[in-house]
Amino acid sequence: MTNHVQTASHPGVLLIEHNKARLQALSEHLQHLPYPVFGATDSNEARILFSTHPIAIIICQADKPEWLSFLNGIRKDHTDVSLLMLTADKTDAPDVQREAQPFKLMTTSPNGEELLDNIRLAVEEYKHKQEREHLAKEYKGILSNAERSHAFRVLDALMHSIHNDMTAEAIHHLPVGAVLLRNETVSAINAPAHRFLGELKQDLQLSCEDEGTLPSILQDALAAPRRQRMQRRLSAKHRLDYFVLELSAGTLIAFAPEPHLGRPPEY
Repeated sequence: MTNHVQTASHPGVLLIEHNKARLQALSEHLQHLPYPVFGATDSNEARILFSTHPIAIIICQADKPEWLSFLNGIRKDHTDVSLLMLTADKTDAPDVQREAQPFKLMTTSPNGEELLDNIRLAVEEYKHKQEREHLAKEYKGILSNAERSHAFRVLDALMHSIHNDMTAEAIHHLPVGAVLLRNETVSAINAPAHRFLGELKQDLQLSCEDEGTLPSILQDALAAPRRQRMQRRLSAKHRLDYFVLELSAGTLIAFAPEPHLGRPPEY
C-alpha cells in the first residue's frame, strides 16, 4: 500500500501495522506528506518494500516484539534509517525501547501535528546521517588515495636503498605494501599491504584467500626479475607496481597500487 506521492528526491516512510484498517487510516493521515508512504502488514512485505524503495523512516507498534528481529536486521545494514515507535503506554515499553533504540517513542494515538512534526524531524535526521556517512567515505577515500600516491612514488627510492640484511620486523615500517616470504609462504605482511590488498580485492570482487598464502594478485612476482620495478595490469582501471628483493630474512615483495589520479575511490 502506498500513497500517490512519488517524489524521487525524497526518501520514503514505511508503516508497519498488522491491522489493515489501522494501516489504511494511518496511511490516509499521512497522504499529504511530500514523501512516498508505504504500508506493510507482515515482515515479508516490509522487507520487499525496503529492498525496492529508499526508506528513511519506519513507523511501527512498540508492543509487537516479533518486529524486533526484522528491525534489528534492517538497521544493521541501514544505520541511517530512523525509527518511530507507537505505544499505548510509554511506561510499558522500556525493553522494546532499549533494544530498538527508536528516534522517537509516541503514544498510539498522537495528535496529527505531533506525528507529522516527528516525521519531518526524523527525515532531517536521516538526511544528516547520510551526509555524515558521505563525508566520512569521502575522507576515507582521500586518505587512502594519499597513502597510495605516497607509496607509488617512493617505490623506486626504496628499491635501491633496502639492504639484504634488512630484518623481518623492519618491513612493518616501510611506507609501501610489503610481503615477506619464506619457502613461498607468507611469514610477514605490513599494514599498508593489508589495506592495499583489501581495497583491491573489494574493487575487483575477489574472494578471500587463506592466511599464509601469497595473494593471487602477487603470484606473478615469484617469477619476476629481482630489483627491477615491474607493472601488472589488474583491470582496465587498476595497475600494480612492485619490485622483488632477496633478503637474508626471505623474499620481499614491495608494491603499491596506482593511485586514482587524486580522486577518492568510489564506495
